[in-house]
Amino acid sequence: MVAKKTSTKAKAKTTTKTAKSIPNTSNQENLIQKALMEKIARLTHDEWEKWSKELAKSENLSKEKLKSWKKLWVDYSKLPSSQKTKDLIWANKFMEIIMPSEVTVKTSKQKMKSTKKVIKKKVSQVKKSVKKVVDEITTDVSKELKKEGIIQPETKSVLTKISQFSKLDKDSRGLTRNGFGEGLLQAGKKNKNIVALCADLTGSVKVDKFANKYPKRFFEMGICEQNMMGAAAGMCLNGKIPLVASYAAFNPGRNWDQLRVSVCYSKHNVKILGGHAGLTTGPDGATHQALEDIAITRVIPNLDVIIPCDEIEAKKATLAMFQNNHPTYLRVSREKSLNITSEKSKFEIGKANVLDSGSDVTIIACGIAVQFALEAKELLLQENIDATVINLHTISPIDQKAIVKYAKLTGAIVTAEEHQIDGGMGSAVSEVLCRKYPTPQEFVGVKNTFGESGDGYQLLKKYGVSAQAIVKASKKVISRKNQ
Repeated sequence: MVAKKTSTKAKAKTTTKTAKSIPNTSNQENLIQKALMEKIARLTHDEWEKWSKELAKSENLSKEKLKSWKKLWVDYSKLPSSQKTKDLIWANKFMEIIMPSEVTVKTSKQKMKSTKKVIKKKVSQVKKSVKKVVDEITTDVSKELKKEGIIQPETKSVLTKISQFSKLDKDSRGLTRNGFGEGLLQAGKKNKNIVALCADLTGSVKVDKFANKYPKRFFEMGICEQNMMGAAAGMCLNGKIPLVASYAAFNPGRNWDQLRVSVCYSKHNVKILGGHAGLTTGPDGATHQALEDIAITRVIPNLDVIIPCDEIEAKKATLAMFQNNHPTYLRVSREKSLNITSEKSKFEIGKANVLDSGSDVTIIACGIAVQFALEAKELLLQENIDATVINLHTISPIDQKAIVKYAKLTGAIVTAEEHQIDGGMGSAVSEVLCRKYPTPQEFVGVKNTFGESGDGYQLLKKYGVSAQAIVKASKKVISRKNQ
C-alpha cells in the first residue's frame, strides 16, 4: 500500500505502520529534530539567509517552500532564547518543509527489503538537507537500527549521551601525594643525581619511601623552609637535582623570596612540592590551607606550575618534571579524589587534556575540581546541556591553543579550582581569553576568604567548590552568551 499525502492524520498512521515493522524510526526522527533545533537556535540572520539560498540552490526547497521557510524563520526568531531549543513543535514545522512529502510503506514481509530502501532514502534526503547545519554533531548508532539495516544520520542527542563521569569507578579513589611519592621513587631509581629535602613533614608529603630507599640522598632540614630552598639552589651548583617538599602554605608560602631569587632568577633546576594544598587540608585549618599558591607561583618567570587531578596523573607529572631542566612547582592535595585518568592517558607538561566534548559550554578545571567538572557534565546532560570538560593540569606554561579553540567552539567558559578565584587558574584562563578571544566566563572557587577547620569535602561544598556550583555557573554563562 502507498500512503497518500493527504493529511497529518494520514501521515501519522503511515508512521505507526512503519514503526511496527521497524522500531525506533520515530526516535530516529526525533534525534534529527533535536539536533536541527540546537543548531538553528544559534544561527544569525545572515547565516540563515545564506543557508536558505544553499538549500534552494540544491533544489531541496522549491520557491513556494522557500517562502514558507523564511516566514517560519521570522516567527521563530521572535521566540525567547529559552524556548528555541526546547519546543519541538517548531522542529516539526521546520522538518515538514524539508522532509519529503510522501513515503512508500509496504507491509508485505516478502517486500521488506524494498521498504527498508525507501526509509533509507528518506533518511538520506534529510541528511543531505541539513548537512550544513549538523556537520559538527556526533554520530550515535543504535544496535537495533543496525540490525534492521537503517543507517542513522549524523545527529547529536544530548539526552542519550553518556559522560566520562558515568564510566568512572566511584569506589576507585587515590591520593595525589601518593602518586607523587611513587613518581619520586621511580625517578630517583633512574637518576642518582636526584636528592630530596624536607621540612619535618616527610610522611605527610610522601617523601618517606625515597628517604628509606636512598638515605644518603635525603636531607631532613627541620622547620626551616627558607634555608631548605637556599640549600637546594646550592646543590644545583654541584650537579644535583633537588626536590624540596613541605606543605604548600610554607613551600612556597614561606620561602617565596628564595624561590624567586635563588632558584627561578638563577634558573636552577629545583623541583618544589607543595603538599596539602587547598581546603582539603581540612582539620589543619586556615593557616595550613594554601589558597593563594597558584597566584604567587604562576607569575614567576622560568617556573612551571603543575596541578595533577588524581594519583595516576600525579605520578606521571612527577616523572615529567624530572625530565625537564628548569624549576617546577607541583601542587597536590591531602584528601583522596576519583581516579579519572588511566595508565594509558597521555600527560604532557603544557598540554591540556580534553576529557569530554560538548558544544554548549566549556568547563576548565584543575586538581581535585576536575572530578566535580565531570560530575557537573553529567548533571547538565540531564537538562539537555552538553559541556566540554578540560583538565588544565599545567597552569604555566598554559595551553593557549586549547583554551581559544574551545572558547570558539562553545562560546562560554567556566573555570573550577580549589583556590582563590582571584589570581588562580581561572584568572590565568581569563588573561588568555582577554588577549586572544574575549568570551563570557564564570568562576568557581574560593571567593576572597580564608578557610576553616573541618572535613575537607564539606569545606569544599561550603565554600562553593562543587559539581552543583559548576552547574549553576554553566547555566549562567550560557544565558550570558545568548543575550
